Amino acid sequence: MTNLMRTAEAAARLDMKANTFRRRFCDPLAPRLPIVECRGPRGVRRILIDPADLEALIESMTVKPAGIRVEPGAAVLLQKATRDGP
Repeated sequence: MTNLMRTAEAAARLDMKANTFRRRFCDPLAPRLPIVECRGPRGVRRILIDPADLEALIESMTVKPAGIRVEPGAAVLLQKATRDGP
C-alpha cells in the first residue's frame, strides 16, 4: 500500500485540479481508474491510485488506437523515425 498515490498527486501529473480529477476519473459508481478507498487516522475517506494504472491512463489518452482510419482530406501528422547506428 506504500506505492499508491493520492488523487492530488495524480491530478498534478495530468495538470488538473484535484476536484476535477476525482469527478472525471474516480466516480465510485463507474471509476475509469481502479481506486483503493481507505480511511485516514481521523476517519476521513481517502482515494488512492496505483501509479501504473495512472501511466496506462495517460498512455491511452495520448496514443491513438490502431485500426482507426483517417477521413479523406484530413490532416495527418507524421513523425520520422530515427535510428541510432553507425
